[in-house]
Amino acid sequence: MKIPESLLLNNRERTVFQRLSCLFFIYVFPLILADVLYKDDISRTLTLSPTTWYRDGRPLMAFFIKIFSPGMYIPDISPLPLLAGILALAYALACFARKYLPDLSDWQKVICTLAFVISPLFLENLSFKFESFGMCLTLALFLFLFSLPEKTSVAGNIIASFLITLAVLFSYQASIGAFLGLLVLTALLEMENQPVKRVFLSAFYKVLGFLSAFIIYMLFLVPAFVATDGYQGQVSPRIPYTIEGFHLLIYNVSNCLQFFKKVFLPGFHSPVTWLSAVCLLVVLLYTFSNVYRHIKNSQFVKALFVFFSPVLIVLWSFLPLCFLKLLIMFPRPFLSLNVFFLLIGIAFVSLARSYRYIILLFIPVYLYSFCFMSAYSNLLHTQRQYEEFIAESVAYNLRNIESIDNTFRFHIDGKILPSKELALARRRYSIFNYLIINMYNEFFWFGGDLISHYTNFNFIVQKMGNVDYRQYKMVTGNSLYRIMQNGKTVIVDFKHPIK
Repeated sequence: MKIPESLLLNNRERTVFQRLSCLFFIYVFPLILADVLYKDDISRTLTLSPTTWYRDGRPLMAFFIKIFSPGMYIPDISPLPLLAGILALAYALACFARKYLPDLSDWQKVICTLAFVISPLFLENLSFKFESFGMCLTLALFLFLFSLPEKTSVAGNIIASFLITLAVLFSYQASIGAFLGLLVLTALLEMENQPVKRVFLSAFYKVLGFLSAFIIYMLFLVPAFVATDGYQGQVSPRIPYTIEGFHLLIYNVSNCLQFFKKVFLPGFHSPVTWLSAVCLLVVLLYTFSNVYRHIKNSQFVKALFVFFSPVLIVLWSFLPLCFLKLLIMFPRPFLSLNVFFLLIGIAFVSLARSYRYIILLFIPVYLYSFCFMSAYSNLLHTQRQYEEFIAESVAYNLRNIESIDNTFRFHIDGKILPSKELALARRRYSIFNYLIINMYNEFFWFGGDLISHYTNFNFIVQKMGNVDYRQYKMVTGNSLYRIMQNGKTVIVDFKHPIK
């Protein structure tokens, strides 16, 4: 069977792929060295919990992990999923550069496409030991969809869009914003040398396949796979189509914009603010130069589309998420914003072809991104050492409670203060409030899973709400926590440590 030409890379394209793969590996290498079980990884590995991705409506994600994992339970197989994910991204970006950036040199293509992964929000997606592969793969699939050759038939475009969209929804639903962002970005690039009608027709065929897959997924597959109880039941419902739902949509959009402001514009004292300003300025210059050129050629429809395209790319990165009734503000659902960072890379290189020294502005952006990844990885490792010290201490205290048996109810009240390093980092960079959470928190079960790893107990982690401590007896305590007991119920109290 002959392999389709669209899947093969020639010598120049392989060079781009190889260089991207090497740079991606250097970028994630500090994260590999940190070797930290990140959030849900704790329960999946330390307690040997079987996957819950089926309940999330992501059976394809579970299938990918089972390929890597021998058996029902998932051992720690890192960094294999992460490496496989960045290779998939490097390949898809090489295909993207082949179609949309044919006039650039190999290194210019690498500089453009490397920008796709430097979003600080994407750090959370890369941090998961298991899901990092599926999250990277969903983006790679959409990149590949838009990189199909021009000669692809109408039916081929619709079918490919349908199948890839369905695969993405079965893997990580939040990635659908990347389709909409790439739809705008590729139309922006194609308008350089193609008529408007042809560009919109090509986009229409892909949208047709996308909508067909989305409707089938929502009508038939969500009821079959997505759980309606527990955590999934809280985050899955969509806003109602009423006035109250419209107000909730506006509220969610406002929260997303505030979130972006905290991450990318933390204040004049922060280098993140200045680098963000440089990137936005370059995108504006690139946009206005294209608008001016189209107006000069009397191409007013193209000029209007180009003018709004950066805003549309950012808008599509988060707007689909705003239709959820409960929008949880963590960085990982915003991986579709990577498309805007790809636009930033394209803008820098395009302007540098006319104004050579503009590319020098991109050097601090890349340098800071790589340094930030190293700082984040080291901070993640330091915080985990601190949390494991707490886990060992609490486990030791639990083992010395003579009146308790193997099974009991366990509750964490309050949350522990972060390590000194994390506290200082959060003061300077607000994104660390979202990237690195407190494991010992009454709203999460991760801390209980971590403590259970250091004991022989099979306790049940519970959320208890407000606690009446008059009914509990203090067993032991220190400057970080107290351990309170009432029969078979034990509370680790971080609210009232012993002074």
